[in-house]
Amino acid sequence: MKPIGLMFKHAQVNPFTGRTNGDLMIVHECTNCGKISPNRIAGDDNVYMILSILDESLSVSDTVGIRLLQRGISMLTQADKNDVKTALFGLR
Repeated sequence: MKPIGLMFKHAQVNPFTGRTNGDLMIVHECTNCGKISPNRIAGDDNVYMILSILDESLSVSDTVGIRLLQRGISMLTQADKNDVKTALFGLR
């Protein structure tokens, strides 16, 4: 499995701040069969590696992007970076 991006599970937008809240998940793709699997981040995951996954998620191929949409997975983009930092570090 290799990480290909991030997503929020049960994402909700706070109407007052405009920020997205939810469980931060790492989206993985199996290197053998191509299966896509979102998994929760763990407390001992390296937060800087998680941020680098967000940076790399922009290079996902179109075919993987279509498969993600078919599964209802909406990956985060650079526009969501502040929400990811808030989820990881508690920054506002």
